[in-house]
Amino acid sequence: MHFVDLLNEKVPITRKKMKLLQHLVAIIVLLTLLPFNYSLAPEDDPAKVTLLIIDSQSIQVTICPPSQQIGLITSYNVSYTGDPLDSTTHFQEFKDTFLSPAVSCSVFILTGLQEYNNYTINVRTVNSAGSSNLSTAQTAQTNEAVSTTPLNLVSDNITFASFCVTFEPPTNIDQNGPITSYTMTFQGELFNTTEYNITVSVNTVVYPLTESSSVCISDLEEYNNYTVLIRANNGAGEGDAATIT
Repeated sequence: MHFVDLLNEKVPITRKKMKLLQHLVAIIVLLTLLPFNYSLAPEDDPAKVTLLIIDSQSIQVTICPPSQQIGLITSYNVSYTGDPLDSTTHFQEFKDTFLSPAVSCSVFILTGLQEYNNYTINVRTVNSAGSSNLSTAQTAQTNEAVSTTPLNLVSDNITFASFCVTFEPPTNIDQNGPITSYTMTFQGELFNTTEYNITVSVNTVVYPLTESSSVCISDLEEYNNYTVLIRANNGAGEGDAATIT
């Protein structure tokens, strides 16, 4: 017995047939009320992701859409992790005006990054149904920037014509690149006020630098008061000065 036969008025409707008819009608109504979503998450990763260093804190990310798209692309999710500093994985969503299918590449800029840090960047394509797998990872290193001031300056071994100064490098996140040397500037306040500059070498250039340095100056004017400035140098130039008297 077919469903159409049940609707034929020539066929007698028994209680059993009526119950079957009611079940069929209920199923049809239920199916019409269910929210169907025929969109699927993108099957492909972004076709191409390229990176361009802008400066010490910014990287430009160019994302081209996947070749196969199921549903309208709504955004790209970018994840990035730094090394050796800023090792937390960050997430950022970028939206654009996408056609269906999307054909144009989109350009976004990651900002507020750590100076002189190597970033690994991945991208997911997103539509209304979800997100794709991660793209092939791309890496880029932000540029160097000048360091902040050296820390914990201490004067010791002071005599009538000499003194020593011990100091530590800036904090890891403030070195902003491998420290290659220090510049020490000193000048007398009472007499012989000539300004002298000395380059202080670093034993081993590593990043970040952790070892302290010590410099001794001799053959000075007796009983003169000296102001000493120390700056850390890296590939971006001479950093900010720390002062001790």
